[in-house]
Amino acid sequence: MTSNEGNPEGRGLVVSVRLRDIREGDNPPSLNAYAFTSHGLLLDRRNIEGDGPVRLDTGGAEGQGPIIVAVGPPVEEEPTLSSLRRLGATEMEFDPRRDRPNLMFDIWRPDWLRWWPSICCVRGHVYKRVGDVDLPVCNATVEVFEVDPFPIIIQKLPDHIIDLLRQVITEIEVIPKPDPIPDPIGPVAGNISVQARSMSRLSDFFPNPDDPNEPHGPGSPVIKVLSSVFKALPERTLAVARSGSVSAFRQELVANAILLRPLFCWFPHRWVTRHKVGQGTTTCDGRFRICFFHSVFNTDKPDLWFRITQDV
Repeated sequence: MTSNEGNPEGRGLVVSVRLRDIREGDNPPSLNAYAFTSHGLLLDRRNIEGDGPVRLDTGGAEGQGPIIVAVGPPVEEEPTLSSLRRLGATEMEFDPRRDRPNLMFDIWRPDWLRWWPSICCVRGHVYKRVGDVDLPVCNATVEVFEVDPFPIIIQKLPDHIIDLLRQVITEIEVIPKPDPIPDPIGPVAGNISVQARSMSRLSDFFPNPDDPNEPHGPGSPVIKVLSSVFKALPERTLAVARSGSVSAFRQELVANAILLRPLFCWFPHRWVTRHKVGQGTTTCDGRFRICFFHSVFNTDKPDLWFRITQDV
């Protein structure tokens, strides 16, 4: 619950916090206050000492519409509204035309308990296939991002992309090369090629469909894997892909998201919200182990995206 109190002098917003139901032996979590425009642009962030108060500089954005103020755990990377909402941050909308710039956040125990961190560790190997041999990749940088679960990604896709997926499942004979992964982004597209922005036809995905040496062409390992995946799809899904509505096919994709995961590697990534949670380096035998903080009260396994680069 939040409330507005007082009308202090000075520019920006004053934010105070009351953590409710603190008990003996509790170690309250560290908190930050964040201010965003209504379009999700970060204006300011401040660490909150105790109950505060802290002053957030809104940078003259008061005349540009409502301001969203959030209180939640510290975020190492550039925070976004999406990443804070995933962490369960408490937020309110401040309208400078009617609200007083002194905001009091009352955060109750079930809400602030979730911000106690626990450690989540991921392990893996990085190999590169040379001929018929998988060789370890040494001294490669492995970045780990937490991403939206596949059902959420599918619901965010525009209709014309759902139609492209329909064609991929029912008509495709070659698979496009994976779209280069842009830098981590929030809900607004970042480093995206003009080609990726203009995709509207199935042929836009294809690199060189008539090239017999094309690594993603007929007979390639990728085609073989995806062909086996498509054969495992329920007949209902294939029938909806051939003749069903966009809405019905979207729901079939959600229901079969696990089976269709390989397909999303050959898919524009600008509809995927990513939040970097860790980074590490592979050993001489290609192994890596990366640990990051995860909410102790979040019982779901995080959905992770890995990006691997190596200087050559």
